[in-house]
Amino acid sequence: MRGEKGCEALERALDELGWRPAELVVARGFAPRLLGMTVRDPVGRGGLPLVMAFPSCRSVHTCFMRYPLDIACVDVRGRVLALYEGVRPWRMVSCPGAVAVLERASLLEADGGRVSWCRVQDEAPRACAGAAPPGALGDGAWGSTLADLQRWRTVPPCRNF
Repeated sequence: MRGEKGCEALERALDELGWRPAELVVARGFAPRLLGMTVRDPVGRGGLPLVMAFPSCRSVHTCFMRYPLDIACVDVRGRVLALYEGVRPWRMVSCPGAVAVLERASLLEADGGRVSWCRVQDEAPRACAGAAPPGALGDGAWGSTLADLQRWRTVPPCRNF
């Protein structure tokens, strides 16, 4: 997932996820990939939510994170293969077949931390077992992101594929 086509695929995934508007940061190189969002503010410049992309990646960890993450695994065409919502610190998620991973600060309520939907080969997205209930996301106002992150309670561990 390199060059202009790789960026287009990431943009398609952001559209499919509904994670716009957002500040997209592509992690290239060892240090940015290792640190990921651990050293970053979840709200980017201009008050937009920060979304980090990890090309050539199919699994990520949440070690040392200060807040839960929403993690999407993307294929080469920019289709979302799996979406993990509310993944707490000290977890690891992976998705065979993914060529990139997108991360953002999660706005799920306390019952998150599960795979909310997935795609099997060329099928349309479908609800997976343990899907988050409708309305489980925060109010959607990105200005309230930090307030939402301060309200976290215990979240069940994320299920891996």
